[in-house]
Amino acid sequence: MLENVNIIEYFNSGPFVVDYSLKTFFNDFIVQEIHENELCEESDIFDALNAVKVLKFIREFAKIEIIDEKLENLVKAINQNRQKYFLNREKNETIESIENIESIENLESIENLESIENIETIENNKFDNFFVENNQRKLLFKIYIPTRTYRSVLHGFLQSHPLISTKTDNNIVSVFYISDNSKKYSFVLKKTNRDTLNACQIIASCLKISYNSIKFCGNKDKRAVTYQKMSITDISFYDLYQIALKLSEENNGIAIYKIRTCVSGISLGTLKGNRFKIILRPKNRNENSLTENSNLQNNYDVEKIKMYLNNGFINYYGNQRFGKNMNNHIIGELIVTKKYKEAVEIIMEPIFNESEQITQARNLYKEEKFKDAYELFPQRFIAEKTICKGKSRGLSDKKCIENIKKELKSIYLHSYQSYIFNKMASDRIKRGKNIQVGDLVLKRTKISSKEVTSGNDNISNSHKKLEDIKLDSDVFIFDKNIFNSIFDDSKKEIYEEKETWEEKIEIITDENLDLHTIYDVVIPLKVERGLKGGYRKLIEKTSDLSVSIENNIIYLEFSLSKSAYATMVIREIIGNDILYLE
Repeated sequence: MLENVNIIEYFNSGPFVVDYSLKTFFNDFIVQEIHENELCEESDIFDALNAVKVLKFIREFAKIEIIDEKLENLVKAINQNRQKYFLNREKNETIESIENIESIENLESIENLESIENIETIENNKFDNFFVENNQRKLLFKIYIPTRTYRSVLHGFLQSHPLISTKTDNNIVSVFYISDNSKKYSFVLKKTNRDTLNACQIIASCLKISYNSIKFCGNKDKRAVTYQKMSITDISFYDLYQIALKLSEENNGIAIYKIRTCVSGISLGTLKGNRFKIILRPKNRNENSLTENSNLQNNYDVEKIKMYLNNGFINYYGNQRFGKNMNNHIIGELIVTKKYKEAVEIIMEPIFNESEQITQARNLYKEEKFKDAYELFPQRFIAEKTICKGKSRGLSDKKCIENIKKELKSIYLHSYQSYIFNKMASDRIKRGKNIQVGDLVLKRTKISSKEVTSGNDNISNSHKKLEDIKLDSDVFIFDKNIFNSIFDDSKKEIYEEKETWEEKIEIITDENLDLHTIYDVVIPLKVERGLKGGYRKLIEKTSDLSVSIENNIIYLEFSLSKSAYATMVIREIIGNDILYLE
């Protein structure tokens, strides 16, 4: 089946761990996003301790008293039932009230903050949040901080309070108090055996807001435990907090942690990579099999696995990119070529191993009972429900496709683009695994050994850093501001011209052949209607790799760049056994 999406070749010598499976259990595959050196993980739903410290800091430093009865009540509730509200603190630790907290700890890296001059505060030194009108904000104070590191620490600390907002302009940090229903928040979403779109639908439904108010960096695996950062707008902090508690109590595979204020929405530009914890289990897990294979550690040497994974892998778009039926790329191509009738037919055709309810819904659609089919499809079947709704209103196939949510249509289109990339990658590897005349590579510049990125130790230090290039998303983008996530409409799209891109790319000739390796090779992404171009690395590597084997079970941990697929890493050692049935 992987061959159908052009996943064919191997970068190493081929798989050598046989009869092993991936994702036997949901928690065998754990994914954690990395944002600005911050790992998404389980934590407190809300850091009330820091929020109280923020108010204390403002009172001591800016001489402003903020009265926040809601926060006071929340602190009392938290202290009464710590196990319900917090995960990572001692059971007997309590959060002191705003009035009783004696002193505030010094902020790391800004211990001299009190000596900084030019602080400007509001006239009144007593402030009741009741008087902040809806969708309004009130300036508390301004402070001049010339050092970016110090500003970042201050921003991070103050934004742990749900109603404090900060803004920097010409090295001056302005601190605001904002009405509860006018803020933008970020949070960490943990989901188990759910896709990202479905989890967002549930959260939006609970909050009674538009699904489009939730932004994220991309879909995460369904059959897995995943942690990813999200942002949400037009919502009260206390409403979001209550929903987080409700989801925690329901234990339905969705949890919300670390609610914080955020200045801008989440986008691919903020994502640095992903951390993976993966368990590979023998397909035959009975006791006899385990006894017979007790010498597994000798057969499948840990060092050999490390060698394979450190050497690199073909940067294919993984099977997840193509959907459960592995046909998203076909739908994408039909949309690009304006064959809307065929696209609708494929979206509505049966999928292997579907539930009886879904099968019945598809049959109702086939019988042109569109309203009944619409009601029977669960909420997570976004495309199917959109088509049924459109057909019940007499809309054309073209209009039905156009009405599908933008992010879902983008999945189809990017799947088609990914299919073409995979073919080009396979064709290139078939020609050899060394750098060749005619390859496209990114220009490089000399850097010090301290700047070398981990995972590239076999490349000489003089050719490691990409010159003035940001590796953003699935494509190489040459300015950190020009990539606009398909899930974030808050910024206008600004793309450099193709000629500017080509200034960063060079073609391998006899003269520069010795200056590059296969790790420098990039492949262009096909530009089509609705798709932006760019370049994607042919070969990627893992970093921070850990491998161990215990009782015939293989444990792996590693980090990848945000556009790489862990399944393509695992494929190098177990082959096409990475496929599973959901």
